[in-house]
Amino acid sequence: MNNNIPIKTVYQALFTLLKNVPLPAGVGGKPTVNPAVFNWQWTTRKTIDWDNVPAANMPFMLLHAGPIEAEQRSVFALPTFTMRAYCWIFFRADSSMNPDVFPDDTVQDIFDAVNNTLQGTTGERQTLAGTIYHAFTEGCMFESAIEDNQVLMFVPIVMRTGV
Repeated sequence: MNNNIPIKTVYQALFTLLKNVPLPAGVGGKPTVNPAVFNWQWTTRKTIDWDNVPAANMPFMLLHAGPIEAEQRSVFALPTFTMRAYCWIFFRADSSMNPDVFPDDTVQDIFDAVNNTLQGTTGERQTLAGTIYHAFTEGCMFESAIEDNQVLMFVPIVMRTGV
């Protein structure tokens, strides 16, 4: 597909990168070797409804593969591809979190962590270990539930092959 790299390899490289996003303290993340860094309690690439993720498994990250678009810029040229992925993040804004921190602030902190991980080194492309030309986020949408304090985040990601 892209330099003979299978599509599933690109999505696996993205998942591997996102599994290690350093989360802000106070969202219930799993401690790592570094006491100042936390990770997701649970990650998967299998679609799971947010009602089926127990609070003990949050913060939770689901990576879902999206559409793949091809563009051929001239006759007989190899096409370039734009692949999309959707990063779903669930967490609970409950009393165990700092009550002085607004859920919107936590959403923005988590988005910054995901976005910064995808940006990598300033001025360089995120190639997902050389599997693509560049990957980046397209923003963030979220919803905070009033009844159960559950927060759902949606981060679309674009991955482009050659130029």
